[in-house]
Amino acid sequence: MPDTKIKSTPSRLCPMCKEGSTFIMSLASTVSKMVGGPENTGGKTGSLNFHPSPDFRSLTCRHGQFQFSKSQAAVIKVMYEHLLNGSVELHTSEILNFAGLDPSEDNLGKIFRQRKSRHPAWNVLIKSVSGKRGYYTLNI
Repeated sequence: MPDTKIKSTPSRLCPMCKEGSTFIMSLASTVSKMVGGPENTGGKTGSLNFHPSPDFRSLTCRHGQFQFSKSQAAVIKVMYEHLLNGSVELHTSEILNFAGLDPSEDNLGKIFRQRKSRHPAWNVLIKSVSGKRGYYTLNI
């Protein structure tokens, strides 16, 4: 499997990622193929069909179509970018911090609450990590 070069975006990645760093990661290549990245031959999309809009306010994936608020979109984008760079599980405070949201909120579920119910993507696209309180993963 060929390696893929990922150019880091310092404001969106973890503190260990340095400005201008280039990461060569086979995981990123694998995820990119799964979500319909450019490595697919013949212009075909990946089997999971993960297609966010440029601002992540709308998203189509194997779980369906979702619309997000600005804050929700920032969370999804951070989780997706970290996943591409090998960070599968992220803590709530990390997600909120990298998304530019108030990390003292410390409750990702509140961001994905709509009126009195949860956003349809909650527990479908955004999953809590079993046995690790406060950790979440993007289920793509």
